[in-house]
Amino acid sequence: MNREGFMRIAEAAHNREFSVLMVEGLERLSRNRADLFQLYDNVLKSNGIRIYVARSNSIIDDTAMMLLAWKAGEDLTQLKQQVRRGQNAVISDGRLCGSTSYGYRKRHDGTGQNGLREVFESEAEVVRRIFTEYEAGCSPLEIAKGLNGDGIPSPRGKTWNPGVILGNGRYASGILRNRSYRGEFVWRRTQKKSDSKRGNRLFVQPGDKHDQMIVHKPELAIIPDQLFDAVQSILMDSQVSRVADISKRRKPEYLQREDNMWPFWRELQRTFWVSRLRRLRFEGQRVRQQQED
Repeated sequence: MNREGFMRIAEAAHNREFSVLMVEGLERLSRNRADLFQLYDNVLKSNGIRIYVARSNSIIDDTAMMLLAWKAGEDLTQLKQQVRRGQNAVISDGRLCGSTSYGYRKRHDGTGQNGLREVFESEAEVVRRIFTEYEAGCSPLEIAKGLNGDGIPSPRGKTWNPGVILGNGRYASGILRNRSYRGEFVWRRTQKKSDSKRGNRLFVQPGDKHDQMIVHKPELAIIPDQLFDAVQSILMDSQVSRVADISKRRKPEYLQREDNMWPFWRELQRTFWVSRLRRLRFEGQRVRQQQED
């Protein structure tokens, strides 16, 4: 519901700038059933606005809304399956899907095939430098300072920072953890999910290992296996030491007491602010209704 078009429709509906919403099909509004019902019940129907579907040449009612919303959701599911089958076919053919990692660039062989890559030597030298310096004992911060000092742009064309180099072990992100540099291209390493409680905001989480596909391309390897394995061993040792340091940290004294009341007060504070925000929202709706009347 955070899409710009949705917000414009909702605002115009509240202002009663139109009486009929004309669409080619409900999927042009959204393929998400929850978003469709929320728009229909809370925005359009409550303001006396009807939906005209040009494809069926009809004004839809509650029953038609349920059926068409279900069909839109099924169309989305089938579309996802078709896209995945196409991606699986490309990967099974030995080609690559998705974005191009730092150190590589797309290659065109004149046949029109997608998914071809080649080593981009100027960036590959930077990757080799990062692995070599980290294996020699330099920290990601020191490596980033050196690259910035030499005027080398980061993958996004900006300055380097330690996070780009070190990445995240849970998501296997970062240059030092990228298995592509040893010639192993992992597909579906991460996946994006939408959180309806946060306005369908997308967030990244680790992909299912059973659903991952790996394309082996030894000719595209930038880092030798021996160096790559040595760096992964150092990363694992540093991660274990960080976990040990965190476990040794003492909790604050007020959290160690048996009669600790902090969770109770925190929940009480949260309940207060939730009720306060609900009251402000109700007051805003009441004032808006009075202005419309």
